[in-house]
Amino acid sequence: MKTNALFRKLIVRPLAAIPLFALALGIAGAMAVSPLAADEDMRIKSAEVRVEPEYDEPRVLVVNQGTFAGGSFPKEVSFFLPKGVEVTEVCGLKKPQDEHLCQLYETKLEGDATVLTYKLPVPDYYFEYYYNPIQGTGDRAIDFSYRPSYPTDNLQVHVQQPLRSTGFAISPSSSQVTSDGQGFKFYQYNFSDLSPQKP
Repeated sequence: MKTNALFRKLIVRPLAAIPLFALALGIAGAMAVSPLAADEDMRIKSAEVRVEPEYDEPRVLVVNQGTFAGGSFPKEVSFFLPKGVEVTEVCGLKKPQDEHLCQLYETKLEGDATVLTYKLPVPDYYFEYYYNPIQGTGDRAIDFSYRPSYPTDNLQVHVQQPLRSTGFAISPSSSQVTSDGQGFKFYQYNFSDLSPQKP
């Protein structure tokens, strides 16, 4: 899948009791050199981003996890998040059971982004946040952008369809659709060789 289009649209038609929902998904990179990528040895081997609109509340839950390659740990790491987020968990993941090693963190505004910084004790990271891009009622649109902080070998993005929605559509369409035991559907997109300097 190519990343040359910055905004992708998802459209949801909920049940009669729930207003029509539209979701736009964009995958965008930093247009300028990232100040977070100063350590040239640091790169992300694999990353996963789950975008879950209206999962357990009206806002959008975004879950990020991945594995760094190169460098020694513990090490300070930083990530770009949307402006106005509420960060709810920031951890390292201790293998093999993915034990959450939760950490203190700092956030600061940098242009149109929030920068999350923390000391990662192990190469595997995990953090999640909520944000509220939904405006108005009835037909609604959500813009989501992913901005790489480090060179990334492989990225998977999973978009979750709200559980009670009907007539859901996502553009561009994804041929990789899975579901879980709770009945949620996930649309998967795969990206490779992402640079923090390029979209």
